[in-house]
Amino acid sequence: MSGKREREAYVEPALDPAAQTALVNREHARQVYPRPLRPGIHQAGRVLRLVANFYPLQFPDRDIHHYHVIMEPEDKEMPDTAKKVYARDVIDKWRKLHERERTVQNTVYDGMANIFSPTVLPDRCLVPCDIEVTSERGFPKKFGLQIERVAEVSMKELHRFINREINVVPQIALTVIQVLVRHFPALNFLVSGGGGGSFFSPKSSKPLPDGLVVHDGWYQSVRPTYRSLLLNMDVSSTTFYPTGSLIDVVCAFFGARNITDIRPDWLRRDRNRLVLYLKGLKTKLTYENHTKRSDYKIAALTKEGARETVQEIDGKMISIADYYLTRHSIRLEFPTLPCAVMDKKGRVIIPMELLT
Repeated sequence: MSGKREREAYVEPALDPAAQTALVNREHARQVYPRPLRPGIHQAGRVLRLVANFYPLQFPDRDIHHYHVIMEPEDKEMPDTAKKVYARDVIDKWRKLHERERTVQNTVYDGMANIFSPTVLPDRCLVPCDIEVTSERGFPKKFGLQIERVAEVSMKELHRFINREINVVPQIALTVIQVLVRHFPALNFLVSGGGGGSFFSPKSSKPLPDGLVVHDGWYQSVRPTYRSLLLNMDVSSTTFYPTGSLIDVVCAFFGARNITDIRPDWLRRDRNRLVLYLKGLKTKLTYENHTKRSDYKIAALTKEGARETVQEIDGKMISIADYYLTRHSIRLEFPTLPCAVMDKKGRVIIPMELLT
């Protein structure tokens, strides 16, 4: 959602089709929703009672206050994918800073750049501040946080729409409900897929061949219907990589209990399959590096192990194993394993055992 678009006040759509088309072109956050009216009701056949995966929702007609979130990491090289990982932690820390403000505790966050509140937030809660959160490995991550008021969202327009008083979808009001019903599941379950409406539980994990696991969950979305707003819920399942270190993931791929069970000829024979399996996998360093970057995506694997793979560093050729020993005082436990290559040019090479 764009804050600039949402600052415009809602304008009642004119009956003139040309004027209504101009209105829709100007307000991108709304859509014309043609209504296929049914010819009649209870005129033939017999009445049936259906059980469906739709649940009626009740919502107020009061205005909701929309705020825009600007979150800047201290590490300017942090990729956008990493920012999303810490976004909810940053907002949660902001809530704790203002734990005595009930208005702050009643807000909902979409995980990106929007906060919605049933009441106006005090100005003292909107002062730009620095937030420090802790990564999974215990390292501090600092963010600059700024929250700006955007506009009031009229929920009356959504009531008018489902009551067939208007034919233009108040998209921002519908988004408020979507964010509200997804807020608490997003805090307690894994979120996957586009739109942020799919939730999965690791507790329902089932193993699959070739190192994958499947998690059961559900998909939910809010649908406006005739005279009501419905929550649609569908059963859903999707595949994930197993949790743990990169070594554990490789073991799962080969169906081995530990890395020492993987024979060298397996790595040579199935190297291409292993590269396809790992390519694009998001990983994190298990140690604090000098560049402060900790998130990497695997692009390839080296053909040789860390002991045999050499790289030019500071004008000298040095093996990956010796580099980590001299630069980071880390003696590799498995120097014969291939290393993960993190860029297409092969400049960033990291031993598997140092990734999770």
